[in-house]
Amino acid sequence: MSGSGNSGYIPTWREKFDCTKSNFTVTLTSVDIDVLQKHQQGDLLDLELDKRDIIIVLDGNGEILGTIVHQFTSDLIECIKSGHKYEAKITLVHTPNCKVNIMKK
Repeated sequence: MSGSGNSGYIPTWREKFDCTKSNFTVTLTSVDIDVLQKHQQGDLLDLELDKRDIIIVLDGNGEILGTIVHQFTSDLIECIKSGHKYEAKITLVHTPNCKVNIMKK
């Protein structure tokens, strides 16, 4: 019978995000199309936490391009809170989607 046994459910293991070395690529969520139209592949953007601890991606004018939701989001939030700075490099623009690589500054 499928599912029988005493081992129970074992969640998938994932690596912990290393504040000093890790980087990852993610498709932004809640993308502002007007802001996206001002950017292209290769542009560097800043990461910050907003008042609700949501990771936002901002351009040099302080305009919010989008937000980050990823398996490393909670780890990245803790890294930012402990003083680490990160940037996002645009790797793909296919409006309305924008993919970025998150890396330490």
